[in-house]
Order: sequence, then structure tokens, then C-alpha cells
Amino acid sequence: MEKFELSIEKPSEEFQKHLELEGNNRIFFSGKFGSGKTYFLEKFFEKNKDKYLYIRLAPVNYSVASNEDIFKFIKYDILRQLNK
Repeated sequence: MEKFELSIEKPSEEFQKHLELEGNNRIFFSGKFGSGKTYFLEKFFEKNKDKYLYIRLAPVNYSVASNEDIFKFIKYDILRQLNK
């Protein structure tokens, strides 16, 4: 069975331009559930892994914890991904 994969070429070009804007220090990436945000980001940063360090945090994992615990979980997740 042939594997179907969506092309992200055109959106990747636009996103790359946005990342390279001078003074662009923060990015807010938003879209409705199921629109392909995670798919796009994973494919984009996999293709550009020599340029960027991609660390993915899933806030839903921390939603039932206290604030102090959330920071511990985030630190743990970042360290775990750095050690891959």
C-alpha cells in the first residue's frame, strides 16, 4: 500500500520567511483542532533540523497539575528531548 503524504513545500517557504524576519523573537502558531499544525511543525523542523532545535511541549499534559508542578514537568520534558 502506498503511503500518502501531504506536501508542505509552499507553507514551509512562507514559514521560513517569517522565521527569518529581523526582530522576530516569538511565534504564535494557531489553528483549529485537526488543521495539521503538529504535522506541519514536525515535518518542517525535521527537514530543517540542522538550522533549528525543535522542542515540542504539549500543554494538555500539564492541565491538571499545580503551577509549581507544571514548571517541573516542562523542565523534565525539555531535558528529555535534549537527550534524544
